[in-house]
Amino acid sequence: MGDIAELAQRYRDQGADELVFYDIGASPEARSVDVAWIERIARLIDIPFCVAGGIDSVETARRVLFAGAD
Repeated sequence: MGDIAELAQRYRDQGADELVFYDIGASPEARSVDVAWIERIARLIDIPFCVAGGIDSVETARRVLFAGAD
């Protein structure tokens, strides 16, 4: 697939006005989302992005939003 930050920058540079990151296997595999990569993406791109998968509680959703996801 490639480096997520590299891909995010490439899609932004190609004119994307929003990105959606969906870890389709996270919830069925009981993996929680890692907010470190969300913080990294938020520093690199200047377009809105959403995160789905692995958000298993209101507190996790709060951390995802505070990390920079929209």
